[in-house]
Amino acid sequence: MNYGEYIREKYKTPQGKKEVIIKRWKTRGLIEEDYDKIYEDYQNATNCQECDVVFGSFGDKTGTYKVMDHCHTTGKFRNYLCVGCNTRRG
Repeated sequence: MNYGEYIREKYKTPQGKKEVIIKRWKTRGLIEEDYDKIYEDYQNATNCQECDVVFGSFGDKTGTYKVMDHCHTTGKFRNYLCVGCNTRRG
């Protein structure tokens, strides 16, 4: 099984999905004390905290899927944003 297949398989369970997402955040530089709390809040967020659009789904071509915004210098969490706002913010 290659890595992509492993991730797709792991993503099928709630715990596996959580582990994959948190690992992705850490890999991309997010530094937090309570990843479980951030993940719970992330799961419950329904609207972009910048433009208030209702989050879409990854791959729906609307640019509204949910992302974790963080400072690339400090690694600290900032907001839950749609990918469009996150891209504009940098």
